[in-house]
Amino acid sequence: KVPVEGVHVGQSDDLIDVARKKTGRNLFIGKSTHNFEQALAAQHEGADYIGFGPIFATPTKPDYQPIGLKQIESVHRNVALPIFCIGGIKI
Repeated sequence: KVPVEGVHVGQSDDLIDVARKKTGRNLFIGKSTHNFEQALAAQHEGADYIGFGPIFATPTKPDYQPIGLKQIESVHRNVALPIFCIGGIKI
């Protein structure tokens, strides 16, 4: 077993419950989401948090249009999970 506290799965990876069974441990499991519907689905699947984005244009996600800040507000109001914004964020 790898000594980690959590794992993160993408949209084409296993569902959250399958990932939990595979780890055999009580880990934090997050899921990548790219729109409101995927964020709700991740919550329904039992994710502990979501990665949401890309918020802004980024070369690492060339196949996805930037979501923008208004979508974050909508997800925040309707999804009771921690949200980690990803994509094109410069601090």
